[in-house]
Amino acid sequence: MSEKLNDNSNGKLEDFAKKDSSDSIKKYYVYILRCIDSTLYTGYTVDLKERIKKHNMGVASKYTRARLPVEMVYSEELSTKSLAMKREIQIKKFKKAEKENMIKKNMIKENLNKELK
Repeated sequence: MSEKLNDNSNGKLEDFAKKDSSDSIKKYYVYILRCIDSTLYTGYTVDLKERIKKHNMGVASKYTRARLPVEMVYSEELSTKSLAMKREIQIKKFKKAEKENMIKKNMIKENLNKELK
């Protein structure tokens, strides 16, 4: 059984399908940076490599600009911008010790995964 889709775009159904599929695979990330003074900075982005690069160039954040260089020590992948922003706010409310614990657990997990490969 097939249904006919309404075409209000003058033969552009393919464009709609392409846009829809690319939006559904977009990923969002929450990350934690360790600054040169050992403070932690939390943010969200769609491109981790580019965002870290911008932080280290001093153009991403006023906070990190004064604490260069920075190193990414934690990241999470989320499916929507809304979830990423909510998670960022949640992490920002954590005490530094809680963030350090998250970072430590993540590093242990990453090392274990490397050993198993």
